Amino acid sequence: MEDLDIKQLAEDLKNNQYTSFSASKISEKNLLALSKELKSNEKTAIDSFLNYMVSNSITEACDWNIGSTIQHFNINLIMDSIDNLPMNKRPFLYDSIGISWALGDSNTKNEKVIDFLYEILNYSRNPEAWWRAAFGIEKLTGKNAINNLKRSLKKNNIKNLEDCFSNLQDKRNVISLLLHANNYEIRTIIYPKLKEKFYTAIKQKDNKLLLNIIWLFGRLRLYDNDIYIEIEKILTRTNDYEIIYYIFQSMSDDPKQIFYNKFLNCLKDDDPLIRKMAIRGLGELGNGLEIKKLENMLQDEENGSVIGEITKAIYKIKNDNFRKKGNIFKRYIVNENGLIGDDSDKWYADASIYNIFSENEDIENVCFNLIVSRLKKEKIKIVNPIDLACGTGRTTKNILNNLKYSGTLYSVDLSSQMLEFLQRTIDRQKYYVDKIKLVKSTIENFELPDNEKSSLIISSFGFPSKISDKERCKKELQAVYDNLTDDGVFITIGWDETFNDELNQMWYRYIPDDIKANSFEEWRNIRSKSIKTVRNCNLTWYKTNLQIPLIFDTLEESVNVMGHLFGRDAATHILSTEKKMWWMAMGITWDTKDSLKKILKELNNK
Repeated sequence: MEDLDIKQLAEDLKNNQYTSFSASKISEKNLLALSKELKSNEKTAIDSFLNYMVSNSITEACDWNIGSTIQHFNINLIMDSIDNLPMNKRPFLYDSIGISWALGDSNTKNEKVIDFLYEILNYSRNPEAWWRAAFGIEKLTGKNAINNLKRSLKKNNIKNLEDCFSNLQDKRNVISLLLHANNYEIRTIIYPKLKEKFYTAIKQKDNKLLLNIIWLFGRLRLYDNDIYIEIEKILTRTNDYEIIYYIFQSMSDDPKQIFYNKFLNCLKDDDPLIRKMAIRGLGELGNGLEIKKLENMLQDEENGSVIGEITKAIYKIKNDNFRKKGNIFKRYIVNENGLIGDDSDKWYADASIYNIFSENEDIENVCFNLIVSRLKKEKIKIVNPIDLACGTGRTTKNILNNLKYSGTLYSVDLSSQMLEFLQRTIDRQKYYVDKIKLVKSTIENFELPDNEKSSLIISSFGFPSKISDKERCKKELQAVYDNLTDDGVFITIGWDETFNDELNQMWYRYIPDDIKANSFEEWRNIRSKSIKTVRNCNLTWYKTNLQIPLIFDTLEESVNVMGHLFGRDAATHILSTEKKMWWMAMGITWDTKDSLKKILKELNNK
């Protein structure tokens, strides 16, 4: 189809003759020429294309050719034509890969375009159109494509891994697989199974399966030497545009040196997307010798997308700041999913990560100092203080450094790793000269030794341990009550439960939970209303709307910690924006033993 008579093809289309247009995919170069030929009456051409699509069972090639042609037309005219379709015909476009592609590449903030792409994301039956709609939304709004796809799937039942692997030709199963991608599943199931499927796809010449696996290899960074060798063989023997494009795209963030010459050779490729991916690879691998080639290419290049990639590559190769960012990406952007949203508390398992987060939240100790002032004002004599769910010991250290107490300070946590980290701090700082004891226990099972009670039990972001579990909340509150002196107080520090802050915006954007909401405002209201009473335990607010910053010293630290908690896409965004600070809306509760007695009576009577 490369030696086309463009004028004749245009004439055929004007006469509603689609035979040659439906036979196979036409090159971008020829479709651009076709769009210029039809430009004199583009509204009629757009109407004709769309009416043909919704009235006929068209081939995938025809769909793609139409999309790649109309992307060169006026976007307002395209949307007018879509709006003028009968309402019962409009949904036929939801399954069009070409329409998704064309609208997503329109480079416009047109709200109608964005809304229609969301319609495709929400209602398309075609996984490929669904996929491209998400990436189109990302280009136009900055809203992460993979996160949107994950969120779209999480509203329905997520397939198990076995079902995902049974049909990896389907893009929905590819994204479902990502939702299972924690370190254990990747190591034990996903990596070996993907590799097996990779060789099967090559043997059976199943390109759709091969493309999806190649994408997953890149996304999850699962390329090994065997796979690289096989990929090199594929690149040597194929001229298939999609395979070359997907291979280049999958390794564009972290390519290997063996592909350097292939990238160089593809700078002259006829297809702009291949040139773009090759340039992106050179931007990561470049040593300076290719700068002259890129600068010369910049003189002749006419495609805007490729021009943008050339300039980015020049900066990545020449500028130290961009090289440093590239190194941070390769080192820290490793977790597919944010572990903070994992019900199994995997996010809490890494004491070093948790400690950095804890030490950089409220670095001026505004919340704790407020508590200290009230304790002194009320002249509470502190006996056997308890740091409940102590983590790596931020509150424990604050008690040691700011409060006088008698008896023993108990630091309680279920995680051995947290307690081992805290023990090293105690040994290093010689905190053992004060009476302190570390206890491995759940909140509900912790008991002070016989005849001992505590006049101060405090928990920072640890109580209750699972806010959605009402029975556990009640048992944990009972344990607090049983360990408290008659004149003691129980204090918690945590969210103010409005969830209206920058950190919760990160949660909304990057943790694909099961809250169905179209905006952050709707999401936070639903989340807030799910907690019926303070901490779901009827506790008593002392202070709310405390605006407390989380501040990291370096960009590397910010990417590392937040990427661990919120996942790859969050880390990528942080790296690009160089964000190191988030505001948190926090609250403090304060209850006496008498108030806890009333609360427990109410809870037990329900």
